[in-house]
Amino acid sequence: LNEVMNFATNCGLILANPLTGIRAAFKKPKKENMAALAPHELPELMGAIANASIKRTTRCLLEWQLHTMTRPSEAAGARWDEIEWEEKVWTIPAERMKKRRE
Repeated sequence: LNEVMNFATNCGLILANPLTGIRAAFKKPKKENMAALAPHELPELMGAIANASIKRTTRCLLEWQLHTMTRPSEAAGARWDEIEWEEKVWTIPAERMKKRRE
């Protein structure tokens, strides 16, 4: 709203922005980092996944995602023809990437 009021002021639609300084009236939300595992906790997680009562495809997908550090949709959409076996490289097509870049 503040930007709209600035625009209206600049266009001569209103004399002054009544929202000037509005940001000072509100506390900035505290940024919270997402929960993360410490490196020493990874073996326990991998063991829990290996022993979980889940479908084999789910287990494989979780392990694949952890090994490749990809987003769930990227890991689930992996195709054999995207993997260069000799170079040991998996190239995710840009259209499946969040920022649309390979």
